[in-house]
Amino acid sequence: MTRPDRRTCGAAVLLAAMTLGGKAGAQDAVPDRLAGQAPMEISASSAELTRDGNMRYSGDVVFTSRNLEVRGDTLVLERNTDDGVHVRISGQPAELTHTPPESESDRRPIEARAQRIAYHRGSGVVELEGAVALTRGTDRLRGEQLRYEIASQRITANGGSGGRVRITIDPETVEDLRE
Repeated sequence: MTRPDRRTCGAAVLLAAMTLGGKAGAQDAVPDRLAGQAPMEISASSAELTRDGNMRYSGDVVFTSRNLEVRGDTLVLERNTDDGVHVRISGQPAELTHTPPESESDRRPIEARAQRIAYHRGSGVVELEGAVALTRGTDRLRGEQLRYEIASQRITANGGSGGRVRITIDPETVEDLRE
């Protein structure tokens, strides 16, 4: 039976203490705009916590929060007091899956791949950059940059410098949404 090395155990204990310690007695200090947000869970092969509270994860990173999942090679989590938490994930490719909540009429999951994905938790916006490919049911979109507003499920795409956005819409999808 092998034992984990002290550094791994120490990092795990430190991260758990920082996460749990920040919750004890701090619930009254949570700004209204963050109330009701789901917890964030991150798993990876390794993690590093910096003095300013920012975190860096690497190796098969998985980030989840309610109905959003993002996978990649590296993740940097920055705490920003003005706009909550910013999460940057990179990979070859980084992948995102968002399943809209039960209350939405269109519950088709959105799946996307890109070289870089940034999630701005306070505003609920996801930005994808670099060889972006998105699918929603049988509809497809490709471009260099994409902005996804989670609450409204609004997607804005850009082809990049001199590039074009390519969208394929299944006619059956349009009919299904009318019903």
